[in-house]
Amino acid sequence: MSIHYTYFSFGKLINTGDTTQDVVLNGSYYLLQVATSSAPAGSGTTLAPAYHATTPPISSVAVNIVSYLFSGGSNSTTTAPPVSTTTAPPVATTTTPPVGSCPSTVSSNSYRFKATIPDSCEQSSCSFFLGVNTNTNNPQYLDFRMEGTAIGYTAVGFSAGGSMSNSDVIMCGVDATAAGGVGIVDAYNQAGRTSVRDTTQNVCPYSASFTNGRIVCSFGKLINTGDTTQDVVLNGSYYLLQVATSSAPAGSGTTLAPAYHATTPPISSVAVNIVSYLFSGGSNSTTT
Repeated sequence: MSIHYTYFSFGKLINTGDTTQDVVLNGSYYLLQVATSSAPAGSGTTLAPAYHATTPPISSVAVNIVSYLFSGGSNSTTTAPPVSTTTAPPVATTTTPPVGSCPSTVSSNSYRFKATIPDSCEQSSCSFFLGVNTNTNNPQYLDFRMEGTAIGYTAVGFSAGGSMSNSDVIMCGVDATAAGGVGIVDAYNQAGRTSVRDTTQNVCPYSASFTNGRIVCSFGKLINTGDTTQDVVLNGSYYLLQVATSSAPAGSGTTLAPAYHATTPPISSVAVNIVSYLFSGGSNSTTT
């Protein structure tokens, strides 16, 4: 006697946007678990589940799979994994956090996504280093560490089109009035490369320093700040602008902002989705 098993795997958006025939998977649901010998209805583009006479097994409690996964759950074989209130970054609608609500930084400097200049350099010797990881306390946030050999500022930009114009920027600039001698600024490159300081500073400063001509800063940012004019939703594919310049930033304190620099900074050769990479289990990436 031969025994036949059916194996399959697939992916689905947590929120497809279809409010009539799909659910947002970041919610609590009872699981219907079906394995039947009844033939499905139709075939090809008409294939669909068919009527079966008996009610399938249903989980004894409602479960939130997304919440479980993003709160660090693994290897669960229980009927219902514990349900937390953590939501999933791909469908986040959280807006600018009030003062004091920024999460704690990650517990180590082990960043799973990295962008460096030059390629494959040691962190402390890179002329530009960007490390990114998910925040361990609130998965709505990404944690960043940026370093650069520069006496002006370092910055990372997120550009949908691969140019300086219309890109979301986070800058760490030398500023004697700031803690650690470096100010961390949320900025935006307008059309024509003109940089402006965001009206709302959607960035959580963690730490910063300027020592021996090297800028080091750590900060967090919501994946979706809710600012549709000066921020991008980080769960998207963007070319990375990688800046380490000796040009002094503009202003200081609450007016600190990127300043004009004569040369176009290095831009990654491909667009990358950092959020997708991190939440799909990626590690030790280096992109140029």
